[in-house]
Amino acid sequence: MTEEYQRLYESIDGNDARSKLESYREVILRWKRDSRPFRAIQRALSKNGVSVALGTLHEFVQRRSRPRKSVAPPIHHNPAACSDRPQARRSPEEVAAMREAARAANHKPTVKPKEPPIFEYDPTKPLTNRPS
Repeated sequence: MTEEYQRLYESIDGNDARSKLESYREVILRWKRDSRPFRAIQRALSKNGVSVALGTLHEFVQRRSRPRKSVAPPIHHNPAACSDRPQARRSPEEVAAMREAARAANHKPTVKPKEPPIFEYDPTKPLTNRPS
């Protein structure tokens, strides 16, 4: 990092509020809990000299009103690494039987209903177009 960038980096105060609404956070969130519309909040803030767009106000409230995400525990992909619960392993025969049952359930043959025959052949009668 060059000396100029280093001075610039050190001159920035990390504790500055990122939003001009941060100092009004408690009031804004209380208004929203009381079901006040965003336009009313915007008008109240503008009377006190704080001009803010509705979208900015909405985003500010949405980001600060929901609880923070907790850090999820790591997911172990190795079943042997999860020692808190016993692993019931199936035998290869059981796995093969389960696969065969699923295959049979998914590939059932379709049964078509029997249709009446179009004609019946009787060698003693001559062939005709009309049924007799």
